[in-house]
This record gives sequence, structure tokens and C-alpha cells, in this order.
Amino acid sequence: MSTTTAGPGRIGWALADSWTMTRRELAHWARQPVQVVVGLVFPVMLLLMFNYLVGGGRGVDGDNTEFLVPGMLALLQSVAALAVMTGVGYALGWRWHNGTAAALGALGLLLLLRFAMLWIGIQLAMVAGRPEMVQAVQILVWPVGFLSNVFASPESMPGPLGAAVEWNPMSATATAVRGLFGNPGGTSGSWAAEHAELLAVLWPVALIAVFFPLAVRRFARLSR
Repeated sequence: MSTTTAGPGRIGWALADSWTMTRRELAHWARQPVQVVVGLVFPVMLLLMFNYLVGGGRGVDGDNTEFLVPGMLALLQSVAALAVMTGVGYALGWRWHNGTAAALGALGLLLLLRFAMLWIGIQLAMVAGRPEMVQAVQILVWPVGFLSNVFASPESMPGPLGAAVEWNPMSATATAVRGLFGNPGGTSGSWAAEHAELLAVLWPVALIAVFFPLAVRRFARLSR
């Protein structure tokens, strides 16, 4: 029997494939620095727009910046963007209030969601195939971010829409990191809001469990 069928062997193979994809992405960044810069600047533009122009944070008592920044951190594309957005948020007046351990826990949840979204993106990109189709898929993914509590509290939305928004994986992470950072959040008192930290772990783990093997299997077929 081949050693690749064993549990540790499969894990090692998956980690090796993950590292290969990471190296390819870093090489892609080096070849297209303008695209990297645009990717870092775009979420900053969104933060400034929703904070100063749109008037984000509707339905929440307290500072809009402290409501928006933790939610916006759950829309990031990379660890580098996380660092940039944290710095910009700090410059705008955002602060965390519950100490270093809680802040590190919040960053861990953000990276866990990012890891889950990464594998969803890889799977959708391979299913789409052509570059123009990848762009169309990206447009379809945008509602996931807007149908969340990143920009506004579910209490400010119609009942059924607000309930659906609360169960969005991104909403769970945004609510959890707001609590860990000590920033203002919603006051709905729903089960999803009261157990946001649990859902912020369960949702990404479930998404990874589904999309990681799908992406690896499809990548293996494409490589033959």
C-alpha cells in the first residue's frame, strides 16, 4: 500500500501543495507589483468611503470608526493588507481596548476566515477556468461582504434580511472581533450574535473542510 494513503502522508502532501501555491502567489506579486498595491489600497478606500461619505455604522451607538474597522478587517486579501488596514484604522482613531491577548485572538479569527475564503477562491477560480470568468465570479462573491454586518448593524435592516445577515460567516467574524477588540457592535441579542466567537471558528472550519479537499482534488486532476 502506498504511503500517500495514510493520514500523515496525505497531510504532508496537502501542506506541500499549499506551499507550492503560496510560492507561486509570491512570485506573481513580484511580477505585478501594481496589482499588489491596488489590492492594498482598495480596502483603505472602502473604509474611508463608508466612514466619511456613506456614514457607515448605521444602527449602532458609538463611534463609527470603531464599528467599521473590525468589520473591514474581515474583508482583507492578505496578511499584508491586514497590517495596512490596521495602521490606517489606528490613524483614523480606532483602538482596541481589551488587551494584547484578546487582540491576538481577534487577529487569529481574521486569519482563519481569510484562510477559508482563500480555498473558496481557489476552487471557484479553477471551476471558472478562463480569466474573464474568474472576474465574473469575483463580482458574484461581492454580495457576501455587503450582506453582512460589516458596514451596518442588522437591527437597522428589515427583519428577514437582518436575520440572514447575522448568520453570514463574515458577520460572525466581524461580531467576534469587535467583542475581542472591545469595539461597539449590534445589540440584537440573537443566538448568532451571542455565540459569535463560536460561529467565527465553526464557519471557517466547515468551509475549509468542504473547499480544501475540492480544490486539492481539482488541482490534482488539472496537473495530470
